[in-house]
This record gives sequence, C-alpha cells and structure tokens, in this order.
Amino acid sequence: MRIRPRVIIPVTLAAVLFLALLLYQRHSRTHSEQQVREPAATNRDIPRMAGQSLPPVTPNNPPVPSVINSGPKGSASAQNREEIFRQAVEGKNSPIHFYGKVVDQNGIPIPGVNVQVKVRQWYTAAPETKTFGARMIPIEKQTGTDGRFEVQDVDGDGFDVESIVKEGYKLSPKAPREFGVSSGSPEGPVIIKMWKKGTTEPLVSEGHFFGFEPDGRTYSIDLMTGKKTEGSADGDIQIQITRPHDIHPHERYPWSIQIIAPSGGLVEATDEFRYEAPENGYAPSVKIEMDPTDPAWIDLLKKAFYVKSRTGSLYGTIQMTIHPDYQDKSAIEFQSTVNPAGSRNLQP
Repeated sequence: MRIRPRVIIPVTLAAVLFLALLLYQRHSRTHSEQQVREPAATNRDIPRMAGQSLPPVTPNNPPVPSVINSGPKGSASAQNREEIFRQAVEGKNSPIHFYGKVVDQNGIPIPGVNVQVKVRQWYTAAPETKTFGARMIPIEKQTGTDGRFEVQDVDGDGFDVESIVKEGYKLSPKAPREFGVSSGSPEGPVIIKMWKKGTTEPLVSEGHFFGFEPDGRTYSIDLMTGKKTEGSADGDIQIQITRPHDIHPHERYPWSIQIIAPSGGLVEATDEFRYEAPENGYAPSVKIEMDPTDPAWIDLLKKAFYVKSRTGSLYGTIQMTIHPDYQDKSAIEFQSTVNPAGSRNLQP
C-alpha cells in the first residue's frame, strides 16, 4: 500500500514536536534538581580593627552561609534566605561591655580625661543581593572623679581607641588600643596609664646602626656624641659580642653579649614611660647568653636599660635591637637619650 505524501508530512511534524517536548521536560527537570549557590559576599573592602583580623574569604570559608536559590524574589523561601543571611552577618555583633580606669604614673586616678573610641558594627545593606559591611560608630567618654569610664549600650564585635588625652598628661606608649566585646569589670577595670608631666630639661638623643666583630673584642660608645670606637679607652658603655665564626643557615648557634658601664651601672628598663631614671639598683654589667639547646633561643633580641655614667653625672636610657649574625658580622640598632645636667629627669 502506498502512503500518500499529505499523510507523511503531518505525522513527521507531530513526531518532531513530541521529541522536542521530551527534551525540554528533561532539561527543565535536570535544571530544577541542581543546587545553584549564590555568590558569597566578600569582606575585601570592609574596614578592619587593629588586632581584630578577619578570616580570609575563600570558596571554602565564606563570611556567611551559602544558600540554595529556590524560589523567585519576594517568595517565602527567598525571604527566609534573606533572613538567614541577615542573622549570619549581624550575629557577629554582641553587646559591648567595657570598664576602664585611667591613672598616672603613681597610680592616682585622673578625672576629666577625654576618651574617643570607635565601635565596629556589622550590618546588611541589601540581603537579597548578599551585600553587607561594617560601620565604625564613634563614641566619646570622659573619666569621672575616680578615673573610670565605660563603653556600654552599643553592639559590635569590638572597638578601637582613637585617643585618650588630657592637658598636662602623656599617654603611655604601651596603652592598649584594641578591645573585644567584653573587657574589664566594675571590680577590676582595665588600667590605662598616663604620665603627669613635670619640668622638662634639655636632653641629648642619638640613633645609630653599629656593626661589631663578634669575636669578643671590646667596643666603647659615647652617649653624648653617639660615637663608637674600638677598645675601652673612652665611652659610657662598652659592648662585647661573641659567636662562632662559621654559621650554617637555619641552624642555631651559641652567642652572647656583655654590656658594661665602667663608671656607673645599668638597670633593665621594663616600665611603660622611661621618663625618670631610678636612683638605685644599678649593676656594673649585664651579660646575656643564648644556648642553642635552649627552647627560648632567639637570634634577634630587643633590650632597654637605664644607664648611670660618669660617676653619676650622666643619666639616660639606651634601647638596643641586637642582631648577632648580620652580613658575616654582628650589628645593633642603637638609640639613646641622656640628660647631661646630671638629673634623673628624662621626660621629653
């Protein structure tokens, strides 16, 4: 039997349409079963607080949970995703509870100190597009008659201290500058020290980078001129550094440094200000030895000392960063401040 062309054409078109419909349904079903993750927001340009480093944002460590994109904008599922995102970001914030107390070098409370801080607070700008950020909220406080101040009634993940000032006082260089959400307590506040300024006197300051042969030979340093000479003829302090001549890279080695004050003495300076040399307690020399078997061994040492020299007619401070191995020799970054008037006053 012969099939007529007018019958073949309609049948062929119907078959093509049927196959196209099957392919479309299969593609749609496969697409709907895929979990499409929305791009995670980044914290690239969000301001960071010193000491409060944020974890890096990577595909395996997004700042907020990734969610499945199921449902058009405005639907119940989309609103739920936006709420999850908002809670994840703003959940970084907690109530700030900080208790501080400002005192002088003698531990006496200082009233009327102006304190300015900035609290970091996270927020969501547009949850539907995963946009978030951090704002810095400025807060100003003043210490009471007891030297106390508090940072309360604000949410964030910590704060920076912008300034602590009062006329006639100088803030300690060791004063903490970053705090978390909870620091101190009413019974035990965080102590912040300031120096009550007194009479200033002319001081002589020097800063140098000195090289040394590390074979135990003696070098002398004049604290008034900052001049280094080999030998022990003149100088307010003498320095001797010893270590092996041949050092293998990345291997420990024994080394030592001896600091001598031939006409006075040394006291290690560990206080916050170093604005007044002590009256007593000076030792004629200090020796530091590094044993390579000691877990505390280091090859970069920072030390500060008060110095009395010239039979008590010269007081000052020295700060040293010691490099026992530096370009086949040894070296010291050296800073000094002395009062040539014979006073223990070192206030700048």
